[in-house]
Amino acid sequence: MFLRLVTLGEGAEDTRRRVMRSEVTSIQPETAPGVLGAFGRARLLTFDHDPETREPTVEVAHEALLQEWRRLRSWLDNSRADIRMQRVLANAASEWESNQHNTGYLLRDTRLDQFEAWAASSNIALTELEADYLAASLVERRARQVEEDKRLAREAATERRSRNFLRGLVAVLTIATIVAVVLTIFAFNQREEARYSAATAQAEALARATQQGIAESEADLRATQQAIAEGEANARATAEAIAIEERDKVLRQASVTLAGKARELKELGDPELAVLLTMAVLEEYPYTPQAEKVLAESVVEVPTARLKPGNGNSSWLAVAWSPKENRIATAIFGEYLEPTILIHDPQTETEILEITLGVDCSTAFNIAWSPSGDRLIAIPQFCDFAPQVLDVQSGELLITLASEPEQANFSAAWSPDGKSILTGSLDGTLRIWDAQSGNKLRDILAHDNYLTRVAWSPAGDLLATGSDDDKAKLWDSQTGELLHILSGYQGDIVGLSWSPDSEEIAVVSLDSTTMVWNAKTGESLFSLDGHDDQVRDVAWSPDAETIATDSRDGLTRFWKADTGKYLFGLQNQLEEQQVLNSIDWSPNGDQLVIMGVEYNQVWDISTKPPLLSGHTRGLNAAQWSPDGKLIATAGLDNMIGIWDAFTGEMKATLQQTGEVEDIAWSPDGSQLAASSLGGGLQVWDIDSQTYHTLPGSEGFSFDNLSWSPLGSKFVASSKKDLVSFIWDLNTGQVKRLEQENLVCYLASPSWSPKGDRFITGCEMEGKDSPARFWDAETGRELNRLESNDGSSQLVAWSPDGQWIAVGYSEMIIRIYEAASLQPMGRFSRHHDRLVDLRFSPNSQRVVSIDAGRRGLVWDIHMEDEVWSFQTTRTPSSIDWSPEGDYVIAATLDPLPMFEQVWQSLETLLNYAAESVKGRELDAKQRQQFGLLQE
Repeated sequence: MFLRLVTLGEGAEDTRRRVMRSEVTSIQPETAPGVLGAFGRARLLTFDHDPETREPTVEVAHEALLQEWRRLRSWLDNSRADIRMQRVLANAASEWESNQHNTGYLLRDTRLDQFEAWAASSNIALTELEADYLAASLVERRARQVEEDKRLAREAATERRSRNFLRGLVAVLTIATIVAVVLTIFAFNQREEARYSAATAQAEALARATQQGIAESEADLRATQQAIAEGEANARATAEAIAIEERDKVLRQASVTLAGKARELKELGDPELAVLLTMAVLEEYPYTPQAEKVLAESVVEVPTARLKPGNGNSSWLAVAWSPKENRIATAIFGEYLEPTILIHDPQTETEILEITLGVDCSTAFNIAWSPSGDRLIAIPQFCDFAPQVLDVQSGELLITLASEPEQANFSAAWSPDGKSILTGSLDGTLRIWDAQSGNKLRDILAHDNYLTRVAWSPAGDLLATGSDDDKAKLWDSQTGELLHILSGYQGDIVGLSWSPDSEEIAVVSLDSTTMVWNAKTGESLFSLDGHDDQVRDVAWSPDAETIATDSRDGLTRFWKADTGKYLFGLQNQLEEQQVLNSIDWSPNGDQLVIMGVEYNQVWDISTKPPLLSGHTRGLNAAQWSPDGKLIATAGLDNMIGIWDAFTGEMKATLQQTGEVEDIAWSPDGSQLAASSLGGGLQVWDIDSQTYHTLPGSEGFSFDNLSWSPLGSKFVASSKKDLVSFIWDLNTGQVKRLEQENLVCYLASPSWSPKGDRFITGCEMEGKDSPARFWDAETGRELNRLESNDGSSQLVAWSPDGQWIAVGYSEMIIRIYEAASLQPMGRFSRHHDRLVDLRFSPNSQRVVSIDAGRRGLVWDIHMEDEVWSFQTTRTPSSIDWSPEGDYVIAATLDPLPMFEQVWQSLETLLNYAAESVKGRELDAKQRQQFGLLQE
């Protein structure tokens, strides 16, 4: 097969040859497709379509294989003459076929003898067309031979008739005189003819026997040759399979090694390069779960956009998002660079404007946008340089806020109406300026030391100052009266951020303390604790829901603004020696810009999961509705929350009489079944928020609920009471599942997609107990899944009905084929008690979670995870979103935890390609990592 995919070089290197796939598969129609598929997965072959006919084509994946694959090189060297003969035969056969099998195009005479002998001795297999063409040529030759034999026979018969006529004439002329002699001769001739005929018949019989023997010998010889050829072909196939297996093993190890390099890149702060490397590995090397896992870990750390400075030697100082337009301003300086402001478009990552301030100052400075977004103020720090107000369209200097050198300013803020500017100076003075004329309006001696931060409240009535005296203060903007001193810090104040309603303010100190204060009373509300290094900036989101803090510990963290609850974090790629940090929200709150080391990062916060805040205690369950539009949560606070899955808005609260044990959506999403502690089963109508209780459930505490796919039946089980029931929701009939000779907790019921049966675990402490199948109509046990892995605690039927997952007390999860109940896979990566497991919507992956707070996503055909995550508190349930892009975990925390996942490698690769905007490794990087050369 491979010999057909090579064009022999005449005085040059051999090259790849693109061949119609039909040509290759016609050699061995039964096995060729499988062989092609195997070589394709091993990345030895690539497939495409002919641009004119659109027929499928196949070719060798890389030219390098023709030189580096020694076995293929040996085949080529030993078969060059055969390949040339095959190509001539193929061309002749193609002409014959294109001319409607015209016999004039068939092989003849010496040329036919040459190809006949070659075909008998060559190891190259012929396609069906080539074999038919050679066979037709041989048939045509045999037909010509038959016609020639007939002609010779006719000539011989004519000659015999002429000879007999002459003999008869002589006999007539002499008959009168020599009758006796004639009679004697006649008698003698008759006897001789009889003998001749007998001898001829005997010779012909002997000839026929000889010919038959020769034919049989030739047949035996052909059979022997065919057996030898098949043996050689099998030997070659075996050798090729071994070579492919060895090559695949080497490439798999290379994939694991390269995945390790990618993880190092991610940990060193270059997640994008890690993504590019693992994408190349997954696309060009045999698949390994290690490579996929590193890609999944790295891609979540790649920002939406990267804004680079125009000068490679420059340093970032401050970043600010325009309040009106999609523009980001960055202050930079460098050893050979004047103080400069760059304005970028974050959507295109392009620089729109560069403003050089034209002053002799190479120290840090700050910037602030006007509320209208048409002006910027640039503020020096420790520099003999007055603040400048600049036009952001032209870069033109509009006004300068003149001050004495010893009163140099450190930070500034605009009033909400844009009419005034607030600056904080090195001498501790707070100054208010007219934003149009640049005239000073008022001085307020605010602190004894220099002012590090100033901020004007959104309502315009309050001013905030921070100083290196470890204090922040609040002032009346009209009178300049001091209202509150916000103390308790042990470091410089480096960040101030007002809530959008001006009711609260967040204050950051270099002692890594971030506190939120009530601006009206000066009372400390809560602190945002969790960073492992200095916190350098804080920003309140425009929707007032979230507070972001930036730190040198490598994380930008997000907190719930009303409680200080930690939500999630982003890698900020800061370095330990970086002095300044700066973050800012986009005007709509969908994005956040973070000042980095080599470039600014822009993150799309809108793609993060919603915040479901409303429970006061931990959760027992959290589930998406079947259409993915709603999420239901079951709390220890006796409440069920119904939430908008996209915005996090609470749609309804369903109050229960006790702690909510479990919930289950109806297949159409219109109803929700809920079980509360000792309160039986209620079925809630989501629209009307009314419920009815299932008969016979009163007094029981059901902790496992499951709705049949058609919505007509419902099964529930109770660990506390060791009972399980089936309800027919159409008739109201209820049946109890009966167990013979064994009492166990029928855990985690899961329906078959057809709804005719379901499976449960059989949880018994300290025993091997099999999972069980039940008939949905009668409630009778149908079958069992025997196992030696302990008690069957969890079960799940895949959405496509092909697979069943069973989790056991020995922390083993097994995958069974649903039709045959044969075990197909075994997963043993958990090291603590299993809590829950769920199939992905495409049925190819499982998410499982254990009491050790470790969640794992794994492929059912492998025994290694492709993604892992940790919950903050002990989990109670896990669920997969209908789209397959997130899982939600219910834990002892009042807030459910979301984790981004991918249910297939294809979706992950597509997501990664979008994250890096189609960028790929360049030739130098490929060489650096030792990747296969194209």
